[in-house]
Amino acid sequence: MRIRVGNLGILKQAEFELGELTLICGRNNTGKTYATYALFGFLWHWRHLLEVEVSDQTIDTLLRDGVTRVDVEPHAMEVDKILMRGCEAYTRQLPRIFASKADRFKNTTFQVSLEPESAPAVRPRAFKRTIRSAKDDDLLSLSKTEGEKDLVISLVMDKEKRALPSEIIKEIISKGIIELLFDSV
Repeated sequence: MRIRVGNLGILKQAEFELGELTLICGRNNTGKTYATYALFGFLWHWRHLLEVEVSDQTIDTLLRDGVTRVDVEPHAMEVDKILMRGCEAYTRQLPRIFASKADRFKNTTFQVSLEPESAPAVRPRAFKRTIRSAKDDDLLSLSKTEGEKDLVISLVMDKEKRALPSEIIKEIISKGIIELLFDSV
């Protein structure tokens, strides 16, 4: 994972790569802490920042039939764009992350990119998530079999109790795809 930061505090430009152990060294007051805090903030919030588009047709099929499939491979091909949009959203949140004034970050850039060898591979991964209600009732199931490209989404709740709003279902599916794509990274 490569991180690029620009116009962040005293840092005019910095680029570094994360490894098993990453050391950021330099003299005092050169921006090491700003770079580290910016990276920590992104890693802490990435699940909320990254998203994929889920079509209305997918939701309609799910609500009508109780099950639908989403081909995850096209999303895997778009990881750079997904990360770019997430980084743009994160950059807008930097004033809140640093508890500072927005004008301090008006020219700041923060970018994360994946090296080709660490890009997510979808087919080899198996995936299973179950969304439950506060009463511990199963509502929604997301699963992918190892070697397959489709994420299977099933409404587990009774037809009479299907009161989950479409937007929430879209968000759950989007977050499931993001987790499938990026958790191994």
